[in-house]
Amino acid sequence: MEGEEASPTSTLNEESIFESVGPNPQLFINEVLNSVDDTVEGAFDFFLQQASTLIGGDANTARNDQLRQGVSSLRHTIQHVLDNRLAIWEKYCLQHCFAVPKGFSFPRTQDPLVNDFSLHDGLDDAELDTELEALREKLSAVAKESKELHKEVHALEKQAMVTVNFEKSIAEAIRQLEESTNVIPEGLKRAATELRQKMKKLDDDNRELLNNVRYYTPNESHFHICNGGLKAKLDTFPDFVNNLKGS
Repeated sequence: MEGEEASPTSTLNEESIFESVGPNPQLFINEVLNSVDDTVEGAFDFFLQQASTLIGGDANTARNDQLRQGVSSLRHTIQHVLDNRLAIWEKYCLQHCFAVPKGFSFPRTQDPLVNDFSLHDGLDDAELDTELEALREKLSAVAKESKELHKEVHALEKQAMVTVNFEKSIAEAIRQLEESTNVIPEGLKRAATELRQKMKKLDDDNRELLNNVRYYTPNESHFHICNGGLKAKLDTFPDFVNNLKGS
C-alpha cells in the first residue's frame, strides 16, 4: 500500500503535537511489533520442543540437528512474510490512523515557553472545579430550604387535622344537645343554627386547605409550592380558631 512520503517538517510537527498530548504513535507501533516478535519466537520454541519430544531423539543427534534446521527455515519464511505485512500496517497507521489534520495546531499563549496543551487542560479543569463547587453550594441551599418547607407543611397538616377533630366534637355536642331535650329556648335554637352554619363554612374552608396541602406535598420527597400559597395558608390558618372562638 503506497502513499505520499511525509516531509521532515510535517513529521516533526506531528511528533510535537502528539508529544504535547501524551501518546506517541511510534512508541505504540514499536510495542506492537515487539509483542509480535516475542509471540512468534515463543511459538517456534514451543514447536521445536514438542517436535523433539515426538521424534524421541537426543539433543546432540543428527536427527535433532535436522529438525532444528527445518524449524529455523520455516520460521524464516513465516517471519519474512509477517515482517512485510507489519511494515505495511505500520505505514498505514502513521499515514491514516495517527495522521494530524492539515493546518491543525494548539492555541498559543502569550509566552511561547508556556505553549503546552496540558496547561490549557489544567486551566479548563480549574474552571470546571469552580463551577462544580458553585453547583454544590446551590444544591446544599435548595436541600436546606426543602427541609424547612417540609417542616412547615407537616405542621400545617397537623394543625388542620386537629381542627377537623375539634369541629367533629362540637358538631357531636350540638347533635346530642338537640336530641337530649324536646323543648329548646328560641334563642338557643337560633344560636345553634348560626353555629352550625359557621361550622359548615369552616369545614369547607378546612377541606380546601387540606386539598392544598396534599397538592403541595404529593409525596414525602417533593414540594410543589405555587404563587406563595404555602405562606398565605400558614398566615391565615389561625383565623379558623379565632372565628371559632368568636362564635
